[in-house]
Amino acid sequence: MTEAEQIVKLQMQELGQQARDASRVMAAAETKVKNAALLAAMDAIDSTHSDLVTANAIDLKAGEEKGRCWIVLNLPTPALKP
Repeated sequence: MTEAEQIVKLQMQELGQQARDASRVMAAAETKVKNAALLAAMDAIDSTHSDLVTANAIDLKAGEEKGRCWIVLNLPTPALKP
């Protein structure tokens, strides 16, 4: 495993731990708090939609250039289509 891959692996593990921690907080939260958090997440995604589409296109192109499996690169992603 390269150093870059190790860094990504550690970052993903940390992100996963943060998600597990957040899920415990959300599980104990009142419905109003959960709804507000979901709406905030939706707003964040909506406000960065074009950036997400662009980043996805770059990732797909990089995958194609590296010979990644066509089926994996072309899974339907209706929420990210331009």
